[in-house]
Amino acid sequence: MRDACRTNPNIPKATLLAVAKMKTEASMRHKFQVYMNKTAKAGQTTVQKPKLSKQRSLITKTDALTGALDGLPWSEWSEDDRNDLVNALTGARNKIEDLLNAMNPGEDEPDSPGAPNLS
Repeated sequence: MRDACRTNPNIPKATLLAVAKMKTEASMRHKFQVYMNKTAKAGQTTVQKPKLSKQRSLITKTDALTGALDGLPWSEWSEDDRNDLVNALTGARNKIEDLLNAMNPGEDEPDSPGAPNLS
């Protein structure tokens, strides 16, 4: 069973985690066998998503952060949490400004609030 789990890239990580959380080896085997039987009956194999490059991963995370910040109910937070967020965002802003300056030498500000066109 372990070799099947380690060597089969088509088994979803969520399934492996569910199997690993079982308390006994017998229950792990049973859970894994149920998954394998269900997959075999369906006549399908799970297709694993291709891994993102470091660049694409960073872009995806940045987009997710932007979405999480949109409409953030910070006014409902405690003063400590708001201060911590201000410090974290200030640190992020400084890193972002450094990166933008390095990517666009000679420009003080991007032309628009969107990402600059680097092509």
